[in-house]
Amino acid sequence: MVLEVVGYDHDRAVRVLRWPVRQLLLAAVAMLRKSAREAYQFDMVVWALIAPHSEKKLPPPPVPPILKDILRADP
Repeated sequence: MVLEVVGYDHDRAVRVLRWPVRQLLLAAVAMLRKSAREAYQFDMVVWALIAPHSEKKLPPPPVPPILKDILRADP
């Protein structure tokens, strides 16, 4: 997990190992959210391009659970 957070940079990994565990986990969650957001945006673009031309109604792709608290609409 540390190597993924630092982008597989050994020198940064050595510095990050001195971080508090909470900070490391928050960085990992941020990285996962970014990846999920990019994949969801790609899925939405593909759906938006295909849905109007489909013979049957296609539902939009589901929102990844890690993004649900971010994308929730406040009343």
